[in-house]
Order: sequence, then structure tokens, then C-alpha cells
Amino acid sequence: TNDFKDTVTVSGKDVKIRDANDLNADVTATGNAELQSDGNLTVSGTSNDLTTNSGGTTSFGETTLTGKLDATSQDSITQTGKLVVDGTSGITSTNGDVTLLDPTNDFKDTVTVSGKDVKIRDANDLDADVTASSDAELQAGGILSAVLDIKGNSTLTSGGNTTVSGTSNDLTTNSGGTTSFGETTLAGKLDATSQDSITQTGKLVVDGTSGITSTNGDVTLLDPTNDFK
Repeated sequence: TNDFKDTVTVSGKDVKIRDANDLNADVTATGNAELQSDGNLTVSGTSNDLTTNSGGTTSFGETTLTGKLDATSQDSITQTGKLVVDGTSGITSTNGDVTLLDPTNDFKDTVTVSGKDVKIRDANDLDADVTASSDAELQAGGILSAVLDIKGNSTLTSGGNTTVSGTSNDLTTNSGGTTSFGETTLAGKLDATSQDSITQTGKLVVDGTSGITSTNGDVTLLDPTNDFK
């Protein structure tokens, strides 16, 4: 039944806080941190691992983790400052969107994320496993590796190479390097643009139209089970 009605600034080794309503916490932990709110959660600070569980929305201010992030929220997950996570990230919005588009984000290990609309941006490489009941948007300044389970449309943009597999309605990719398709099934159309070569390691099934452009490289899509309908 704790109720911290204003900002909580807390420091220690391991930090654990629960609030019966909204919680606004600025955490400095030399160990791990666990934050739980029955209402909305706003969090910023530093720790090794960070676990958050919100009965409402979750908003991240500037947050730096030397370990992993595990964030669960009943409603949308957003940010007002950059997220830097050295370990893996597990991010789940049960009923809302996940919108983490700060251009200075740096997810240094795999991001496993689910929500309604999912939008993630990384200043460097991004390795993402995404489940979305609506649309997905992924942006990486470097290499982008994506596994998709998307009911709506997907848009992928990378400054480096792109590797993608999974399912979506429409899929749009724009790669600053090469593009490689693993097993990919699309209920809609494919629009793939790549500065370098476009290849595959698994079959492509596309129900709609396909637009495939390599600016400076080859297009090699020779899997015998491909089906461009």
C-alpha cells in the first residue's frame, strides 16, 4: 500500500520499490533494480539489471544499464530520454504500443519486444525479435537483424547490412549495405531496396507485388521453394 506521491530519488546496491498507484523513480543502483507500480511508471537512472512492472503506462527517462532490461507494462511503453542497455532487453506492452525512437538509443544485445504498434530505433546495430498485433518500425544506424511476427505492416531501415525473416503483411526494407532474407512469408507486398547485394537463406513467399532493387550489387533469389504470387 506504499504511495509515493512525488518523485522518489533512491540510491543503493540493490533497489526494490513498489507503489500502489503511480511511481516516478530516479534510481542509482550499483546492483539490480526492481520497480513495480499499480498505476503509471516513470523511471530513469542507472543500474545493472532493471526489472519494471507497470499496471499502466511506462515512460523511460535517460536510463543506462550495464546488465539487462525486463520491462512489462499493461499500457504503452515510451521514452523521454535515451536508453543504453548492455545486456538483453525484454519489452512487453500487453495492451498498448512500444515507441522507443530516441536516435541515441543503444541496445547492445538482443531486443525481444511485443506490443500493438512497435517502433524501435538504435544508433548502432540492432538485433530484434518483434511481435506486433499491428505495425512494426525498426531503425538501425548500423547492422539490423530482425525476426518478425507482425500482423500489420513492417518497415525496416539500416545504415549497414539487413537480415530479416518471419511474417508480416507488407514489408518495406531499406538497407545501407546488403540484404539477406531468411524464411519470410508476406500476406501483402514486398518493397526491398539495398545499396549492395540482395540474397536469401530461406524461402520467400509473397502474396502481393514485389519491388526489389539493389543499387550497386546483385539480386540472387534462387531458393527452389520461393513463391512470388
